[in-house]
Amino acid sequence: MVWMNLIHLGLLSDRIPILFPVIGLEVQVGVGAESLSAGSFFDLPRLSEAIGHPVLDWQDVKRGRFNRPWNRTDTIPHDDDELLGCWSIVQTFDQSKEPIDREGGPLFLHLDAQYTAVPPTVKLAGTGEGWHTSFESLSHLMSPEGRREAFALEPSLPTYGRRPLPPTTPRPKPDHHLTCFDNLYWVWSKFVWEWEQTPSPTWDAVGTHLHFSKEADDITTYYLQKVLGLEADQQIPPFISIHARHSDFRNLCKNPDDPKSCYTPLSEYAQHVRELTSELVQLHGPHSPLAQVKEVILMSDETDPEWWAEVESMGWRQTRPYEEEIARDYGRRWPGIVDSIILSRGAAFIGTSQSTMSIIAVKSMKEAKAFRKDIVSRTISTLVDGICEENDCDLQYSGIEWAEAAPVGQLATFRDELEAAKAEMNQQLDNLIARLARRLNRVTSSIHRLPVEVLVMIFEEFEPDEPHTDDNTSLFDLLLICRTWYDAIIGSPQLWGCVSVDMPPKIASLVLDRSRFHPISLNWHSYASPREPTTRELIKLLDLAIENSTRLRQIDIHAPRFSPANPRNLLQSPTLALTSLQVRVEPRGSEVGSNGPLDEFTLLEGPKLQHLSLSDVTTPLNHPRLSNLITLTLARSSVPQSPEDLLRFLSSSQHLEVLDIQDLRNRTGQIRASPLVLLQHLKKLVLARLPSAYSAAILASICAPLCADVEVRDGVVSDDPVVEALDAVIWRPGNDQAAWLVGRPGSGPGRSRLRVQKLMRWIVVKDVESLEGCLKLEFARSDVPQLMARLGAAISQLPLPPAIHLYEMNIYSEGHIPVDLLPWSEVVESLSIEGSNPCRSVLQQLLQRHGTGSEGVDWVCRRLSTLQLTYRSNEEEDMALDGGALLSLVRQRWSGEDSSPGGVRPVLFEVHCKKCNFPNLWSLEDEILSILPSFKLIDGQKKV
Repeated sequence: MVWMNLIHLGLLSDRIPILFPVIGLEVQVGVGAESLSAGSFFDLPRLSEAIGHPVLDWQDVKRGRFNRPWNRTDTIPHDDDELLGCWSIVQTFDQSKEPIDREGGPLFLHLDAQYTAVPPTVKLAGTGEGWHTSFESLSHLMSPEGRREAFALEPSLPTYGRRPLPPTTPRPKPDHHLTCFDNLYWVWSKFVWEWEQTPSPTWDAVGTHLHFSKEADDITTYYLQKVLGLEADQQIPPFISIHARHSDFRNLCKNPDDPKSCYTPLSEYAQHVRELTSELVQLHGPHSPLAQVKEVILMSDETDPEWWAEVESMGWRQTRPYEEEIARDYGRRWPGIVDSIILSRGAAFIGTSQSTMSIIAVKSMKEAKAFRKDIVSRTISTLVDGICEENDCDLQYSGIEWAEAAPVGQLATFRDELEAAKAEMNQQLDNLIARLARRLNRVTSSIHRLPVEVLVMIFEEFEPDEPHTDDNTSLFDLLLICRTWYDAIIGSPQLWGCVSVDMPPKIASLVLDRSRFHPISLNWHSYASPREPTTRELIKLLDLAIENSTRLRQIDIHAPRFSPANPRNLLQSPTLALTSLQVRVEPRGSEVGSNGPLDEFTLLEGPKLQHLSLSDVTTPLNHPRLSNLITLTLARSSVPQSPEDLLRFLSSSQHLEVLDIQDLRNRTGQIRASPLVLLQHLKKLVLARLPSAYSAAILASICAPLCADVEVRDGVVSDDPVVEALDAVIWRPGNDQAAWLVGRPGSGPGRSRLRVQKLMRWIVVKDVESLEGCLKLEFARSDVPQLMARLGAAISQLPLPPAIHLYEMNIYSEGHIPVDLLPWSEVVESLSIEGSNPCRSVLQQLLQRHGTGSEGVDWVCRRLSTLQLTYRSNEEEDMALDGGALLSLVRQRWSGEDSSPGGVRPVLFEVHCKKCNFPNLWSLEDEILSILPSFKLIDGQKKV
């Protein structure tokens, strides 16, 4: 009923109604109830066409968890809730002076509704107490004049919000474009409860055109057949439907201790059934199918088993046995929807006074039957009169009694003619219905029901490129679809907000004109442009861009260093709307005819930028417009030569979220750790292909506790003693830099596993599985063992250290120092060692014990669960260092020899070696397996 009132109010005020969803609260229909959109069971396209007015679902306008099971988060505040000012009827006329909550509807739609009480003048005259208002007064309130009158009242209308707003945020007034009310149930045209009267303005304007969807009808037909015990191909006979509403009506009972005394007894319903059966015989005649009603279907919210047992004893049908099946297959809301449709399909109906469900059911049934009966009667009259005229009979059709007055000699003729007409009419109706269905599918698509504002939001995905240039659809192509789209696109300057160097100058000029005063973006990729514009075109386009520089919101330049159309002039023009700047210069181009090199520029004064990306071009980083950046990307010559210069800039960039520094070939100046710079908002850090000393100086001097995405890739191996000193600062146990680099950034779950790979001159650290962010560190050092020891000590002493998968790959190197496992002992979970000397070193180290603090003495790498050793394919066996050491390790560590406690057995222990080169080791396989069943010997070298 509220939906119909909302639509009626939309018709009267010439506004588009947006139907709120039915929130699936558990207290109403049980656990797992879904929040249904109106269009999921009502035919809204058919309604819109019938009333000549758009009707929308909220899901056409806003994202939400529509048609999905209810979740607690649906009805609690969210961080992205949008403020919306609404009117409250209840706040004005209820003693509580608070708006009704609408069952969490605004919060489901991620709206923070702030309510302003409606003026008392909206009250329906002569209604006394209650929330009764009139369509006329609410429609006036929605008009500009009505709003002015309401806001001019003294004292001012009170406001209310369920969630307090920040002190600096004023409560919004009711929105003019999107008007909303807390309750529209008690809205009337002239009289209270006019829904139960005839005529009924809202029903006549809306309800008579509101039909259930075909899916809802089909579902109901299926279960109606099951209720009546019919097969799928059997026709549903006429029946009487009964709606007995009990549960919440007990509040109206004058004797609350005995609510049953307030309900209509089943014997009285039975008496009404008998009376209706007799009326149907008198109305339709004794031979009509409608006079043969034998079935009664009763629907109620009663829960008393004895009451339902009495219903069953009367031979009446019920839908209760199928409620769980309907809820399981379609949703918790659907049993009630199926009941509503069944109620309206009855040949006759018995309902409950003042019940909305009963009122709607009886009106739907009467409307459908009266409408169909009138059309069919007029059609039959035309047909019979035509047959009479062809057979020289002047008897006019007056109903089925006409058959009793027809000439006896022509009865057979009339019968044959009517049967032939019936067959022809059925065929033509079938064809017509099929044709209508096809056309309906074409014209009632959701896209035709969208308001212009929503269409424009969709069109924003398309660029105003030159039409028909490739497989991509241009905004110009959309202009040709239909007049509605043309008007929407031409009338929306925000759609024309992008100019590209690939555009011919005439197209670019047209786009700029249509964008009016709206901010625009410039895509100046003159280097390797697909269209290859001429020099003349480039100069014209640059002049256009400079003329409109004050409207440029984003600039993206990819240009050669030398060009006749040098965008440096644009960069040094007034850019009062600029928020994002990206300049990438290629060190190519001919100086002939060029307007100087594009190697540096200085911005004019203006508002602060948010995003800056430079490659092979410089600008003063101390410029006031760069003091509030959110993202900064610098590459090649754009990177400050001294890390101190970069750190000085970072110290004043407290809002920075992304820092990306790459490809510095040379550096100048002294390298040392600077005072710590706190980047408390940084979320992503990239230091790639930089000198090791430069990267280390940055890492030693910044702290970013919330940074989860970290990528550090040194450019070349460094033997600079400064790097060693900086490593000692960064990887000092307990240091904050080590914690956010490899441990637990922010308050998140942290990194649970790391893969550490030791190469000859490199150390690579990656996260194996992380719930947030990504980690990749590649350090190039001349003294790899020293940095490995520092890394192990720092990671081991983190509050919640990650498990380590340690890999050493030095198969083809000689003279290297094997990894020292002791600094990693408390965190190593997996070892993969490749190379004969590293394998032998690991076998010796795993035989050792060490102190573990308060836990006493335990084996090195006591948490080891996976061990893989790979030997060189061309090396001969050393019986003592290979097979002998392996057997000794297995006996001592895992068999408990010498009365020493055995260590935790690994889940997997593999040794890869050539059987022909390691015969002694292979001869020990059975003995080792008897102690350690997870052991495997594999013939050959493991493929990396």
